[in-house]
Amino acid sequence: MGNYSFTLSSDPLNTKEKDLFKGHLESLELNDTIWNLFESLFQTTSRNTVPLMLRMSSGDELVAAVVMIKCFNYGITLTRLKPLINLIQLFRFPVHVWMRAGIAPELMANPGFVNDKYDSAEIYPILMEHIQRKLFLSFVHDLKDNSHLYPSGIKLDYPDEGVIDMEDVVSEENYRRLHKNIKKKIRHFRSKGGMVEIITGRLSDEDVQMVGQSIESTSKHSIFKLPYQEIYPAMCMASATIEDENVVHFICRTETLFLGYHSFLDFGTHLRCLNGAFNRELKTTHHAYENMIMKVVAYADERKIKRIYFGPVLNETKSRMMHEFLSTRIHFSSSNPILKAVFPPILKNSRMANKSVMRFSSRNGG
Repeated sequence: MGNYSFTLSSDPLNTKEKDLFKGHLESLELNDTIWNLFESLFQTTSRNTVPLMLRMSSGDELVAAVVMIKCFNYGITLTRLKPLINLIQLFRFPVHVWMRAGIAPELMANPGFVNDKYDSAEIYPILMEHIQRKLFLSFVHDLKDNSHLYPSGIKLDYPDEGVIDMEDVVSEENYRRLHKNIKKKIRHFRSKGGMVEIITGRLSDEDVQMVGQSIESTSKHSIFKLPYQEIYPAMCMASATIEDENVVHFICRTETLFLGYHSFLDFGTHLRCLNGAFNRELKTTHHAYENMIMKVVAYADERKIKRIYFGPVLNETKSRMMHEFLSTRIHFSSSNPILKAVFPPILKNSRMANKSVMRFSSRNGG
């Protein structure tokens, strides 16, 4: 199996290290845009939230790399109880988060990248064993199909990942026919002066600020809070400044209002959602969300893109408009035996297990 060493640091991959993963990127139908995304993530940090790169090496050779985030102030993810939130803040026990189920959502989702010289089927179990045995507390979000990689972890079902398969949809017009009342919602949106603008690359400074405000608005009204919620608006704003034409923003607005947005990475064969939010302070956005999804489908249809990955499904509108659901779980582990024993009941009653969130879980029964 070999002898491997592991290091965690706030240093992103350098050019020489990235070159080791070219083959893996090609197998995933990715390109260097993914590195631009991760580098924007590493621009955001705070006292309580730090992006990290987990490197796995054999001697002087880099074998694998994983993008993670270390969080200290994650009490709001678990509970509404102020005493418990304050206790977590006081003791500052770190949790390391790896979003592995998708690629790109929340700027950090990644499968873990493996050097072309190594067999990923051998490397991934070793990575997981290290994380579960050595990190004080870890959350790994992964597809249910990968549950075999976590034989000893604590499991919690999580909302499905939503996908639109354009090969099944066939065309934008066919997609419209599949969804009841969508034409009416498009007409209503337009009658209110609504438009969906497609912008590639860096957004204007004004729109970057509106991205941050939209994230703040959505977060304020959301039941579920991310462990790295503290810097999430800054993360999304950083992604909106990436100078890369493969970053595509779908901006919903009227002449006077920024209604919301979704951003994607365009890899030619597929789109990967980065992040998105809508202004929840408004009484209505006049079906801007449905119109945004229609615009994404039209974009994919025009460019012969095969699949659109929309990330976690956390609302009814998104659920209705997806055609495929990938079941996911969050796997918890701890190197501390006491924490490992007391954490299951905490998780069972946590905000992460809220019925409003869990109703979007396991749509395929997997």
